[in-house]
Amino acid sequence: MLKGTWLKVCCGVLLCSRAFALNMDSIPVWNPDYLVHGNDLRVSGEQSGRQELSESSGLSTHGYKTMQVTVGDGGTQVDQELRLSIQGFVGDSIYIDALLSDVDRRAGDQTTATLQEVDQIYFRAESKHWMVHLGDLIWQDRNMGLFGLERSSLGAMVGLRGGYTGVRGVAGTDETRRITRVMNGVSGQREGYSISDDGTYLSVVPGSERVFLNGNLLTAGVDYEVNYAGGLLDFKGRRNPGPDDEIRIEYDAYNDGDIYNMYAAHGAYRHPNLYLDVSGFRLENDRHRMKRGLWTDDDYRMLKNDDGSEFVRDDSLGTLRRPERTDRAGARLRFQGDRRFYADLEMAISRRDSNTLSRQVDGPEGYGYRWYVTSDSSENMKKFPLAFSVYGNYIQEEFGITDFQGTDKDWDSFRLMDEWNLDSAALADGDLRHDEFGMRLRLASGWFVHSTWGYRQGEKEKWNSSRGGVSLVHKSNFAKSDVGAYRVESFQEQERVRYQLLGNSEFLKGLLRPFGNFDLRYTESDSLGTENQVAYGKTGAGLLMVGDSWGRGFLECKRRCRDENGKAEGR
Repeated sequence: MLKGTWLKVCCGVLLCSRAFALNMDSIPVWNPDYLVHGNDLRVSGEQSGRQELSESSGLSTHGYKTMQVTVGDGGTQVDQELRLSIQGFVGDSIYIDALLSDVDRRAGDQTTATLQEVDQIYFRAESKHWMVHLGDLIWQDRNMGLFGLERSSLGAMVGLRGGYTGVRGVAGTDETRRITRVMNGVSGQREGYSISDDGTYLSVVPGSERVFLNGNLLTAGVDYEVNYAGGLLDFKGRRNPGPDDEIRIEYDAYNDGDIYNMYAAHGAYRHPNLYLDVSGFRLENDRHRMKRGLWTDDDYRMLKNDDGSEFVRDDSLGTLRRPERTDRAGARLRFQGDRRFYADLEMAISRRDSNTLSRQVDGPEGYGYRWYVTSDSSENMKKFPLAFSVYGNYIQEEFGITDFQGTDKDWDSFRLMDEWNLDSAALADGDLRHDEFGMRLRLASGWFVHSTWGYRQGEKEKWNSSRGGVSLVHKSNFAKSDVGAYRVESFQEQERVRYQLLGNSEFLKGLLRPFGNFDLRYTESDSLGTENQVAYGKTGAGLLMVGDSWGRGFLECKRRCRDENGKAEGR
């Protein structure tokens, strides 16, 4: 096994860090996200800038060893766990993070959501200009809008950074599979959602999950927790999904049947006015390991056959998989001037091979393009009260936009149905096209009017949808709110016209933060001469208690009382 080999090699060194590669600067304060995602113009937490190392000297070592013996009618069982970690600085600027975790017990016996139920061993050394990571790792590349890659693996990762430039690369091999589960919420249920795609027990790779609620990425530990031992999802805070809410979770699960090699690289240039990203990866079956001890010469000849037939053996191995390969690469250019003019252009290519044993078999190959240009990407629009924006993308069918999704998520299934009256399952055939125009008008300080009009269409106009609307937005340091009216007209097996009124309001500061929203819709549909009218309404309100604010409020009150007492004593 791979784990045993690495355990022998790295046992004395111990490993790793936060499981992702060099954290490069991404979109700066002029990130124009409002037209694409409907968010405020601000930097997300994972893209807030370079992560500097705090320089303090010394290494700290922590560890424990536990052993449990259970004696019963079924025999004797011995469970043990070993966990050792080293963290700290060597010299003035080299940070060491190492871990050795050896767990010898069944993951299903545990219920703690944060329990790491798998053996892990990794070593990471990092400075301001370079990084080396060996052993267990999770490669994350979220710099591209059209595609991205997150995968747990076992290998080596290196990175270099200097001036405006940074590069990083990884080579690894693993026995995991990426699973995506989409489901709806249940009324009154906040905990215990099974994330297994087939209802069976699984072991989730710790930290590999990404959870979306209605297309919005949630924060681990704040909005949700995942029980890695078996695969259960619990929601926290104000997150309480209902039947109309879509839950999407992507994660890696350990599986001895999937044997893959991964090679990936990313390069970035970060000038204050110019951003450039180049990313790519190759993900392929490790056919040499798959062949070892499993394939006979007859098996090999059959698997090379390119007629697409399934090869089934009579022994316990059953169906043998033909090795496959996926290559994907892209480049993204972002420019800003005067801290308000902004352009974002991207191109990507995807190529697949469904049988790497045969030179005659090639899979689909397709391209994807996206663009975004705006005259003012700043939030407050202080220099000029009017701004225009253009956004669009063109995706070829062979590109596979739903695989290896990037940060854009413009063709997310929930957004298509909720905003455009389109069923994503019926968009599989043909190329995809989306164009959208936007305008923002500043009425006064903190008051804005947003208007958008967009059009989506399939190849040869097999389906289409247009969406237009206007909204009034108010935002201050303490609260934000918006109300908007929209009209959606779509054709996909039937003609639909929707009139929609949306509103949202929430407080941004304080220990207790009230929030509320409403969604009112009236839809007319015509299918084969049969007309239907449907009215729909949903409202929600609540009160969010933020624990950090409690602590800050207590300290501020304590400090204020102390100051007042001091002034009184002085008088």
